[in-house]
Amino acid sequence: MGYLVLGLALQLVFVKWTLFILGFFILELIWFVWGSFFVLLVQAKIGHYKLDCL
Repeated sequence: MGYLVLGLALQLVFVKWTLFILGFFILELIWFVWGSFFVLLVQAKIGHYKLDCL
């Protein structure tokens, strides 16, 4: 009985960590995509202002 509970607990912990790591990875991916888009947007705006100054 004890081993069964231990096995279930280990499975729950494993699932929890797997979901946590997956969630973290997805968040990192979203942050990276959004960050890249933001940098491109800023560069485009700076380029636009430079063109306006010329």
